[in-house]
Amino acid sequence: MEPTIESLQAELAAVKDQLKTVNDEAKGHRLNSNNFRSQVEDLRKQLEAKDVERDTLQKKLTEDAEKQRLDLTARATAAETAAKDIRTKAQERVVASDLKQAAAQAGIADPDFLKLLDHGTLKFNDDGDVTNAAEAMAAWKTAKPHLFGQVSTSSTAPAPKPDNGKPANVNDMNADQIRGFERQMGITV
Repeated sequence: MEPTIESLQAELAAVKDQLKTVNDEAKGHRLNSNNFRSQVEDLRKQLEAKDVERDTLQKKLTEDAEKQRLDLTARATAAETAAKDIRTKAQERVVASDLKQAAAQAGIADPDFLKLLDHGTLKFNDDGDVTNAAEAMAAWKTAKPHLFGQVSTSSTAPAPKPDNGKPANVNDMNADQIRGFERQMGITV
């Protein structure tokens, strides 16, 4: 049987409806696709912003860590320098003490002469004590005998009087001091 115009028109109308439905669905899919594309673009922008934020934070943390490292290095260097200075001063005091003791035993006239001693001849143990102080003084005494012996007392100034806050004799006392002295001595007047 041959199709009739009406049946063909009905089929055509049905196909048009289906085509319209498919076009509407495609349009919906395009809208969804555009929405998804927009969401993906927004997410990509957020991700890029987070990457920039992360990079900025990482750079700041790296800079802060470097500053702290430099600060700690400077502090450690300063502490090491201070400790070295303290050890050096302590060592100098130990050496000076050892030399003064050896010089006194050797009979040096004036301990200030120890500044003239060549410290390159001294030997030290692990604790920093001078191990050859007596030998160094003996060698020095042989080389420079004029530095040892009695200190010159050719001063013309009179010897100082002891001052203990009390008069030197009765003539210098006032009446109250004389009475106090008499009481101490058990003298009654």
